[in-house]
Amino acid sequence: MSNSFLPPSSPLYEAPDLYARAFEPPDPGQAGFFATLLGSPGGRVLSLGCGEGRLEETLARHGLRFVGIDASVAMAARAARRDPFGLYVAARMEALPLAPAGYAGALSALLSFAYLTQRAQQEAVLRWLAVALMPGAPLVLEIPLAWRPRRLQGISERHEFGGGEYAFHYFDVLEENDSGAVLATAMRIATPEAVAERHAPLMVFTPPGIRELLEAAGFEGVRFHAPYDLESGTESPPRDCLRGVVVAQRRESLQRRGKDE
Repeated sequence: MSNSFLPPSSPLYEAPDLYARAFEPPDPGQAGFFATLLGSPGGRVLSLGCGEGRLEETLARHGLRFVGIDASVAMAARAARRDPFGLYVAARMEALPLAPAGYAGALSALLSFAYLTQRAQQEAVLRWLAVALMPGAPLVLEIPLAWRPRRLQGISERHEFGGGEYAFHYFDVLEENDSGAVLATAMRIATPEAVAERHAPLMVFTPPGIRELLEAAGFEGVRFHAPYDLESGTESPPRDCLRGVVVAQRRESLQRRGKDE
């Protein structure tokens, strides 16, 4: 799992072995889905919030080569051991130490981008990505998507793993803004030997809200992938909104939009 905005002192990052036990490796279908969205870039792909690098390790078998970022030194080090073809750096997404270098794609999986809850942070990261990516390069974001974010209040995800349980719960709406709503969340991993918890605000984006952010930053061709049709606004049970995928391409010219206007 990739939660790049957990502080380094988070109990989940202080117990990386427990964290690792709670999450299964990505299944081939998930990896294939992301590989299809990223295509065959022929260059380095940025992974923002790479965690242990499980997804990146699997995608490397599809020929993708990553520069991964995670806030945890321990997690970035684990990712480097998993994927010897990649380069992994401990850094926060909103303070990237990398120079824009013509990356061939960018990926932020498993809600990492949604831990940016301030619009100014979201705008700054997306603008940086637009400069860092080659023209036409894909950006893939896995984020909570909902037409009515308040519907996620009280929703929980739970599953059992060998000797323990993982739970993720959406609590009350803390704030609503033009991009969607900020919800309070809690993650808990428990085994007979240890318990780790994290409480953090999480951004739930509306489709129009994330589209506006992407287009203003320099992306085009925004499309949505989810268990229901986000483009038409079809209603669906809240559980289908927990993880959607947004794909966009960096515009050929970042100046073109301003000239047209």
